Amino acid sequence: MTRPSTSDKSASRDGAKLPRYERIAEALRDQIRSELDPGDFLDPEPVLAERFGVNRHTVRRAIDELIADGLLWRQQGRGTLVLRPPIDYRIHADTRFTETVTSLGHSARSIVVGRRVTPAGSGVGKRLGIEAHVPVVQFDTLRLINDHPTSLASHFLPSVPFESVYLEYDGGSLHAMLRERFGVELKRAESLITARFPREDDAMALRMSPREPILRIKSLNVDAETGRATEYVISRFRADGVQLKVEP
Repeated sequence: MTRPSTSDKSASRDGAKLPRYERIAEALRDQIRSELDPGDFLDPEPVLAERFGVNRHTVRRAIDELIADGLLWRQQGRGTLVLRPPIDYRIHADTRFTETVTSLGHSARSIVVGRRVTPAGSGVGKRLGIEAHVPVVQFDTLRLINDHPTSLASHFLPSVPFESVYLEYDGGSLHAMLRERFGVELKRAESLITARFPREDDAMALRMSPREPILRIKSLNVDAETGRATEYVISRFRADGVQLKVEP
């Protein structure tokens, strides 16, 4: 049995006017931050009820609060699993994966997992303002936050003038490379967000179940100077890894 921590005592001193289940939720939140890691299990509900001197219904309601916040997941027959807290991923005109993640104090990496030169097709061509038969450079990148796979992104760039990027880009910030190599500063013009289940190969790359949802963002980035469509990106985020924060 876990011994009461200092966080339990603080819950009784602070927020005394809060309902008991909310005070228990705060105590458990503190324990998750300071003592537990993603993949750990909370003590069983009867143990927690004894620890806090309440009935199981009150403990269950406190746990439900943390499940709603994305901190816990109740697994039937196994217990209550501690999850990795979702990151607030900000979406705005100047969104950059590396800069956005590092500004929150996390490490970020992008690994190229696929590349090819291929006809744009009707969908990509329409968004980039080119004919379907015109070649585009496609990069598929796996993005990691704190070394955990968090998203996959498929980037599409017109082969003219960006064909040389096909061989030169090998990870890191693609936008920084385009800025340094071509003098192009990109800004986001549009983001379309949907929820769906991942393809099997995407689920494997993201180390998740294909029965768990992802957040898909279709983004159009334009040249900040000319307004010309320059990059089309389809990103697939683990829904348990980020919460999208749309900003002006």
